[in-house]
Amino acid sequence: MSVNLEVDVHTGPAGTATVVARGDLDYNTAPAFRAAVTAALADRPTTLCLDLAALTFMDSSGIVALLAAHSAAAALGCALVLDGVTPWLRTRFAITGLDKVLSLDDPPPALA
Repeated sequence: MSVNLEVDVHTGPAGTATVVARGDLDYNTAPAFRAAVTAALADRPTTLCLDLAALTFMDSSGIVALLAAHSAAAALGCALVLDGVTPWLRTRFAITGLDKVLSLDDPPPALA
């Protein structure tokens, strides 16, 4: 059981919002992540960036939370981009097919 997640929301220029997640995105922490996404979308940005570089763990609840963020952004006509996708996350996204659904940042040069 984890309760190790810090989430920050930043509003940037030109209609962008960023949610930075640090720690574990799992069953216990997904509600806080979803609340941060909802807060970030409240101002109806044109682009929502989810910065996942500092995630240390993600279970199926985290995947569901990412899909919910994708749906919520799409409903507002907001582009969703995942940034800081680490190699272990990229592998999990490929295994589950999420890399075909979600817009990932460019792969690091070592993976290109």
